[in-house]
Formats: sequence, C-alpha cells, structure tokens
Amino acid sequence: MIMNYSCDPKQKQDFYYNNYITEKSQKLDRAKDITSLTGYKAFDEFIRLSYNSGDTAWFKIGNNRFIVGQIDKDGSLGEVWETKGENTERKRTTPHPDGYTFLSDLAKRNYGGVFYIPGKPEEFPLKDYTYASNDIGAEMDDGTEEEQLGRIKFVEELSGLQASLLIGSGGKSKHTHYILTESVDIDRRSYFAKLLCIALIGDPAVTNAHQPMRAPGFLRREIKDNQLREKEQLLEKVGDRYTPEAFSEGMERCFEALDFKFYDEADFSEERWKELKRVLSSKDFNRLKKEIEIKRILSLSEEYLPANTKKKASEEKAAIRKTKAETSKALGFNYIGGGSLVDAVNEWKRTGGRSLFDWSGHNWDGADKRGCCPWHDSTTGTSFWLSELEDGTVLAHCPTCTDNEGIDALTYQYSLQYGTVTHPTGKDWADFAKKVTGFVDAAPFTPTPEEAEDWKEKYERARVEKAIFKFTRKADVEVSSGYLPNLKLSDIPSRHLGLKGDWGIGKTTLISGLCKGYNGKIIQVGHLNALLENTSPKFLCIHHKALKANGDYDSLHSREGSRIAITIDSLASQLDPEKWAWGRKFILILDEVEQVLDYCHHSQNIKSNRLAARAKLIWLIKNAEYIVSSDRDLCDASLDFIEGICGDGKKAYLIHHTEQKGLGRTVKVNTNTTKDVVLERMVWDVRAGKKIAIACENKTDLLMIEKILSQVGVTDKEFFFAHGDNSNEKGVKEVIARINEEYTNYNILGYTMTLGTAVSLEIPHFDKVYGFFTGDAFGAGKQAQMLFRYRIECEIEIWVNPRKRTLEISEEKMLKDLTRSEKENGKFLARFDKLDHLTPLGACPTIDGSIPASEMDWLMHGFGIRARENASMANPSQSLCDLLESAGFDLEIECSEDTVKTLAGEEGREIKKEIKEKDDIAIAHAKLLTDDEYKEALKGSGSLTKEQRNELKKTFLNKETGLEVTPELVKKERTKNFTSAVKMLRIVLGSEEDAIAADLTQAEGKSVGDKKYYSLRRNLFIKLGAVDLIEYLIRGGSYASKGGNSLVKEVANNIRINKSDIKRLLGYKVNTAKITKNAIGGEIDEALQNYKVSDANLVNELLGKLAIKPASKDKRLTTGETFRIYSLDPQNWDEITGVIEHQKTLKNTPKWETFLEAKKAKFLEAESQAGQGQNMAAPPTNFSYIKDQGGAAINQPIEMTIKNEQKPQPLPQAYESKELPDPTVRMMERLAREFDPSLVPSF
Repeated sequence: MIMNYSCDPKQKQDFYYNNYITEKSQKLDRAKDITSLTGYKAFDEFIRLSYNSGDTAWFKIGNNRFIVGQIDKDGSLGEVWETKGENTERKRTTPHPDGYTFLSDLAKRNYGGVFYIPGKPEEFPLKDYTYASNDIGAEMDDGTEEEQLGRIKFVEELSGLQASLLIGSGGKSKHTHYILTESVDIDRRSYFAKLLCIALIGDPAVTNAHQPMRAPGFLRREIKDNQLREKEQLLEKVGDRYTPEAFSEGMERCFEALDFKFYDEADFSEERWKELKRVLSSKDFNRLKKEIEIKRILSLSEEYLPANTKKKASEEKAAIRKTKAETSKALGFNYIGGGSLVDAVNEWKRTGGRSLFDWSGHNWDGADKRGCCPWHDSTTGTSFWLSELEDGTVLAHCPTCTDNEGIDALTYQYSLQYGTVTHPTGKDWADFAKKVTGFVDAAPFTPTPEEAEDWKEKYERARVEKAIFKFTRKADVEVSSGYLPNLKLSDIPSRHLGLKGDWGIGKTTLISGLCKGYNGKIIQVGHLNALLENTSPKFLCIHHKALKANGDYDSLHSREGSRIAITIDSLASQLDPEKWAWGRKFILILDEVEQVLDYCHHSQNIKSNRLAARAKLIWLIKNAEYIVSSDRDLCDASLDFIEGICGDGKKAYLIHHTEQKGLGRTVKVNTNTTKDVVLERMVWDVRAGKKIAIACENKTDLLMIEKILSQVGVTDKEFFFAHGDNSNEKGVKEVIARINEEYTNYNILGYTMTLGTAVSLEIPHFDKVYGFFTGDAFGAGKQAQMLFRYRIECEIEIWVNPRKRTLEISEEKMLKDLTRSEKENGKFLARFDKLDHLTPLGACPTIDGSIPASEMDWLMHGFGIRARENASMANPSQSLCDLLESAGFDLEIECSEDTVKTLAGEEGREIKKEIKEKDDIAIAHAKLLTDDEYKEALKGSGSLTKEQRNELKKTFLNKETGLEVTPELVKKERTKNFTSAVKMLRIVLGSEEDAIAADLTQAEGKSVGDKKYYSLRRNLFIKLGAVDLIEYLIRGGSYASKGGNSLVKEVANNIRINKSDIKRLLGYKVNTAKITKNAIGGEIDEALQNYKVSDANLVNELLGKLAIKPASKDKRLTTGETFRIYSLDPQNWDEITGVIEHQKTLKNTPKWETFLEAKKAKFLEAESQAGQGQNMAAPPTNFSYIKDQGGAAINQPIEMTIKNEQKPQPLPQAYESKELPDPTVRMMERLAREFDPSLVPSF
C-alpha cells in the first residue's frame, strides 16, 4: 500500500484505524499469511538475523539461571556455559557443546520458557555491561492477539518499516523487533526502543536494554487455571535489517501520522519519558485514553512537565528543611529525654531525605533518582527508585524486592546489613533506631510487682487449679480405711448414687451387691469393650457383643432382654433404650463415669452419631429408677450435670473413700528431656531377671520397647504386650479378656490404655512397674490409672515428659469461641440469598447464630472436661507429680538440665523411626477393599485386626485421592493430614455455594460442637491472602526466607493479626516468637523473646494447611550469608490438583446443585409418605429424629427435665401425623412461596 504523507494526519489515522483495528476479519487473514517457524529453525533464523559472528549472547531461564554463549563464525550459536554467582561474581561453570539442545531441554523441564537479553551485555548480564546493541524490541500487555497484530501492522504502514522479527510469546502477546545493520550505543538503542514503545502503545519495561525478552524456538510451560499448558514460542515473521538512520526516519514518519510531536535523542528528556511511562504502564487507561495522554505530554514544553514542576517544589521544601535542621543543630537539640523514639526517627527521616539512601552501588540515573537495587541484580539499572511524601519523608521502591511498595530510610539502612529487605521489629527496631538517631531514653519505666509478674506464672497458677478433679461436696458416707459398706437400694434416699475412691476399696463389690438385689432391668454403659468385658459379669449383665456372637441380638429390644452392658458407640448406633426398657424400671450403671462422659463429648469415633449417643444417654439418666456413678475422679461438675438431667431437685447420695493409697510409698520420677535413662535401667532390670510391668501412654513407645527386649534375648513366651495394633488379634484378644488371671504367666507385661480401665492385677507377681508418659494423649488421671493396674506394692519408676505448652484451659473461652463461630456463621448464611431455595423444603438451618439454651449445659460440661484435660497435658510432669503427691506418695525427682542419651535410647529412636516406616509400607502394600468390603470395615472399625485396619486405611486413601497408595502418601496422610488439607484447598478455591453445601451436609445430624465451619474457614484463608499468594506462586512467583516480598509480608502480617481466629477456626497456634527446647521443655528463650518468626515460616505453615509444600533452594549472598528461596513445587501442585479433580467426581463431595437436588428428593419422599397417611416421625424408633430429617432436627432442643413420677418419657416427635392433601399439590403450594420457579420439579 502506497502512503501519501502530505494528507491530514487525522485523516490518515482514521484511515488506518478503519483498515487495521475495526476490521478483525482482515487482520486475521493477514495473520494467517505469516509463515511460523518452530524449534531449531526458528531459533537459528533469529540468531542469524539478530547477532553477528563473535557476539556474546545471554539467555535466562527461571528467576536467576543465566546461560552464556558466543556466536560462531558461521552465524549460529555453538557452545554455551552455565553460570553461577551474583552480580560481578558470576562465573562460568559447566559447558554444553550444543547450545540449542541444552536450552531446549531446560525449557521442557522448567516453567516460563527461554529469554534472551536484547541489550547484548558482555561479561555479565547487568546494565553496566550493556554497551551497544542493534536489537530494538517492543511488546504489548493489553489487547487480544488479533488486536496486537493489527497495531503492529498499523505501525508498519505508518513508518514504512516492516518488522525484522515477529515472535509469538507462547501466550497471546506478539513481540516485534527491528534489527539494525550496526550496533548503536546503549543510550541510543534505549531511545529507539522508547519511540517504538510509544508508537505501539506498548510495555515501557522492555525499553531497558537489559530487560529479557522471549527467544523463539522453545517450549513455554506454565500453570494456568490449575492446568499445565505447553505452547511454542514461535518465530512468526523474518524481515530485513535497517540502518539507524532509516529506523529513526521511519519512526518520525509514524509520529507525524499519529499527530505525536517527535523529539530527537538530545531533546527527549528523562522527565518527559517518566510521564509517558506512567501513562503507558497505567491499568486504568484504555488504549484510546493512553494515546490522548501521550499526545498531550509530548506537546508540553519542558518546564511544564509534571516531574519538573514537582522537582521545583521539592527543592523549595528541601531548602526550608535544611534551614530548620541547621537551626536545631545549633540549638543542641539531641532528643535526650525529650520526645519519643518514634519522634526522633520521624525527624531523622524528614531531615535526612534522599541523602539517607547512600549505598555506593546505586549509580543514580538522572535527577529522578533511579538506580541499581542493593538486593538483587537490576539488569536495567533503574529498578530502584525513590518517592517523596508531602511531609518530606522519602521512600524507596523496587518492583522485585519490595513489589514497588515503599520502605523508609530506617528499613533501608537496616536491610543493607543483611543483603535483602528485612523489616526490623521490636527490640531490633528500637536498638537500630537509637543507633542512627542518637536517641537516649529518659528514666526507665519501673513496673509495679503486679505488672512485673510473668504471664507464665499466672498461667501456671490457673493451670494447677484447673487440672484438679474438684470435689467439694460433703459425702453422706465417708470411709477412711478398709472397704466400702454393703448397702441395699432401700437404704439410698436418692435415685442417684455416687461412689468415689481409689482402687481396691470395694466399689465393684458394692455395685455387684446392689445388682443382685434388684428385680428390674440393668444397663451398664461404658466407653471401652475391655472395661465391659471385665466388669459386666460382676454386675450380672450380658455384654452386647456376646448377644451378637450368639445370634441373639434381637433380644436387645425384647421384654426378656433384661440386663446388658453396651458401649457408647453401640448405644448410639444399635440400641433404642425406650424399646429396651419396655416401660419397666431399670438401673443405669456408669462405672468410670468421668471417662464415659468424656468419650461421649469428645471421641472422634462417634462424631457422626454424637447426637444420638447424647440423646440416648440423657434418656437413660432421666428415666432410670437408679443411677450409679462410680469413679476415682468423680467430681462436682459431673454430679451437677447428671443431677440437672434427673430434674427432681435431689442431690446424689455420695460415698467417699478418703484413704490415700500412696502413704509410705515412693515413686521415682524422671523428667529428663529424653526417656533414655529410664529405658536403660529397664533393660538392665530385665537382664537381671526382674519381672516388670510397663505402662506406656504411646503405642509406638511400647512397640519400641518390645523390639529392644527381643534384641536383648527376651523370648515371645516371656512377655505379653497389649496395644492398639494387636488387641483384636486372635489369641491376644482372649488373653486381654482374662488378663486378671493370665498375667502371672508372663515375666513382662506391657500395655497401653487398650488394656482397659477396670483391670485390677491383685496377685503378687512383679518386682517393679515402669511408666513412660508423653503427655500428648492423656492427662495425669488416666496416666495414674495405667500406672496402678498392678495393685501390689512394689518399686515404681516413671519417665514423664517435661514439655510445657500453653493450651486453652478456660471453658468460658471455649464457649465464647464456639458462640462467635456460630454467630459469624449465622451472619454469613443470612446474607446468602440461595438459602431461600431450602426454606420450602423444610431444610433451612437456623441462621441467627444462637445456640439453644438446652445445649448450654451439655456444651459447658464438655468444655469443662476438655479444659481440665488441657490443663493437665499443658505441663505433664508437674500434673502427674501433683496427683501422686495428693495420693500420699513420696516422690524422688530425677532431672538433668542437659540432654542425656544412652545406648538404649539411641536404639529406641532408630526403632521408632523404623516402626513408622514399616507401618507406612504395610499400609501401602495392603489389599484394596471392594466397595462392599469397605462399607463393612467402616461399620466394624473398632474390632478390626491390624491387617484389616491397614486395608481400610489404604482403601480410604485410594478412594479420597484417586492416587496409587505409596508409603510416601501414607506418611503424608499420617503427618500432614493430607486428604483433609486438600479438601480444604478445594473448598477455598471453589465457589461460595459449594462451601455452604459442605457446611450444611457436614452439620446434618451433628452436635454444634462438631461443626466444621467450612465457609468461615474458607473466608479466613481468603482474608489472610492465601488465594492471592497461591495465584502468585502459580504464575512463577517466589519469596525468600529473609526479604521484602510485599505479598508475603502482607500475608504474614495478616497471620499475626488474625492469630486468634486461626486458632479458633483452623485449629493451630501461630507462634510469633522463636521457641527453643531446653531442659524444662519448649519455653521461649529470654534472649530470643523479641525474635520474630520469619514471614516465610508463617506463610509456609499456612500453605501447609492447604497441602501446599513450596519447593526451596539455598542461596548464598556475597556477604557469605545464606537464605532460602521458596517457589511452587510443580510435582506437589500437580498431585494436589489431581486429587482435587478426583474429589470433584466423588458422590460424597458436596456441591450446591447436588445438595439441593438431594433435599428436593427427600422432600418428595416425605410428602409422598404424608399423603399416604404415614407418620413421617414414626420410624422404627423414636430416636430416629436424631438422624437427618432434612436438616431440620439438628438444632432441635432436647428436653432435660422429668416429671416426679418415674415413668419413661418418650422423646418429642419431629412431626405430627395427620391427614394431608395430595402430595404433589401440597409440594407445589409450598414451593410457590418465595421460591425460584426454576427449581420447582416438573411432574
């Protein structure tokens, strides 16, 4: 096309807009005319046109991987070298003879593609080493692919210059390059690049000669929309070279046609370019507005450029500040005792201004104060820049190190010491601020004794008080020695009998006597099968498992099924207590009542049936003629709770045996940081032929001891170990059931809590009892129960963990947190308009966020149990010592401040590691269950052998992840709760509707204390910035263990600010001070109290809760200091996203649409039953309302009072049975009320 440049510029512009911008079909046709080159051919054409023989070529992959090569005599790239190091310390390391093949292989294994540096630096890929170049490149950030091609054609026609190279980025961008016939100095090259950028309305960043641009012929791999995308960086056009004069003339023609004022290099100032760059970089301007602004700025005379007018005003302000500073200095103002340290710092920053940014390597570029960054290789040499606030404070910025966020002079000066942006906090900030300002503190503040009291002492006093099972009541009968008296039921004035006292006082005998004299039914409810197997015969009860084994399970609900012993689990899932009672009177026995109630409140085994367990236990308490509550630790809280349910206003009749079993006995307590010393002594005692009993809180410890003893020659026949792995194995199970008689057959007896709480070993046999207590599973009460299974006096030696933790010990705070979560959840649901869809279906949850009054007593009792247990586990060694002393024992404390290690201890640590690895391998190699087998295994999970449990675990992992189950995956699930973390990530990255569906699905039939609050957790992750951070990492972003990445800093600060919400909703404690392990365990070292946990560590911990584990690599600074660089691990991310996609295909994954459809289906079924005259609330048992009734019953209050007459009271019905119209008509009427018509089912 021939251009007439004498015509009006506006007419020319309109002509070309009509031809190349609005007619997309024409542009696309022209784009198709371009023949694209790929692979080596594309790269070779590019090299031959852009470079000359002997030129140095620098390539870049990833964040900081540079490869350098030289152009051969034939014009191609030959050998290349990998490089290592920073700045001018970068050295060539490994050579590769075939440069292209090496680069191509790297591109296939890494993300981001291959870049080259068009400024053609020589020795190093730095701005200072770019002397001359013939490569003028440009790219556009905005616009579609066809729009970019249109603009490139437009500029080609206006300038008369066809692009030398057109490179496809592998995305939507097209990069245009003009190659000159000769190299020009770097300043002139930058001037040419700015002209091209203005003409194209392109990205100003690539005008810098050291800014990398994409090289053609390579694969570009990237993660987008959670998917791996691979595209070729194409060479779409190859043209001619131009002389520098021809290029300049062509740009002048283009500017004239665009009605842009053209400036020669000498007249094109940095101030003008700064204003143009601001417009070109703006995300707020569209292309048309950018073009208008460019035209305006180019038309301004130099003195009226905004940068120059601002500079003049700044110079005037600086002169005023200088005068004030000199005056202050003359008056001797040095801040001693006057003003605060903050005042001193602010004045220092204002008076120092730009002079405080004094690193010698900045090499400031012009009056604008742009230069090199002190903390990274600034290839442009202008990435670091200064800005000034209205009060004169100067801030420093860098797109790489501060994300262009400003840092003040104090942070700048402080960071120069560390080689990376480091924000001083606390004591570090104060010390450095005093150093640079010369500030001297006024008289130090002297706190009062109350104010000076350490928070740890306050917590410890509260903890000691809370850890005790409080019993303040005056017993009706007190016994100080011997056995409890024999009683008849007629002797008891209350329907509730409470028995409190240590072992061996006749509690079981007393209860047994009461049962023998009773003519009605009896039900014993316990938390462990082992407990029931041991005690039920004494109470004349049949274990429910025995009924099942004999095929007589139906008798549970028959008039003849009079006396049974049943666990909480089976009570919840298999027994209807009202049908069992048949209106007859009965005794309820709650032996080990504290553990029964604790189990009902907190066991994860019954979380899906907790409402049923609670309702049925409450029914039994309300309707029993007599209740017997027995426990060594019987306390006020549990007595009050049971009496409240009884509702007759009568107090329990209490018998208290006050004898201290420990009087005159000594327990040796070791509180070293390791169990090595006690373990070594135990091994020597076994070698010496002593008979010993070993109580272990932790199963792995017992397995380790078993292996050590086997290695020192103890045969299988000499010992019997009972733990969770073997308690259901044939042979072992039978011995456990008869352990009170069987244990004398073994020289060594080892056990965990699996052995049961009612085991009483009363035949003299053992020489010594050992105990190993970690304090991570049980409080002191349960540890003592384990320790004294053997009732006969003998030597006792224990190791107990000295670790101290800060756990929540206030039930009021627990209730406050739950109430807050409920209210937040209610507010969130209230604004979710799609809940209207559930209202006609009778499935809409309560959204006022209130907790029913009937729930409060239950919740507070449960929180009280948890607070007491936490108080004990927060300081295990002290708690157990306090309990032993209260029982009358003398303690011989052994504690070494140094870490003591022994041969047995070292061997034990290796064995424990091996045990876990072998367990992981065993699970990975287990059989994969069929669907039917899996369902059966879930139903009977409490009675599986270890092999069967392994099969269940493997099948669960396979079903939840869709992955091959490997030992690594098993370990990840064991240590990181992998499947739950991925599930949370899916919810966080998913829709709000699906999160609510997950909430509503999970909450159905659950107690309020078991709610997961997925929506609130999702909102918190978003609030913390986790989603922004993940997107940043997906785009190839990284961050350092020390440094100033603004996004990471923001997320870390959000974590610190919201740490209470994180603990409440995400369940982990955010540590903001560095913790060191010492002799007393896990305390904050005084020397490190002001040490802030790094931003990177806080962020990594948060990402870990979403199953994301960033990849890391070490980096060494020129100062010798090392730190880590974190980035997205592609393998980890691929695995996670694969699991998410698999979870989406599972039927049990909640989605809003499927949730709504399920509710509609249930509604139709219920309406159909109602229309046929069936009672919707009268299934086989009155307790079925606890299960899902469209979600309506989850907050239904449970009546906890009883009439004076002792008649069984039926539970409230969910619906009344009555005549109903045709179900279809009824449903349509209800759906019509404020309901989305699109959701009305068609018939």
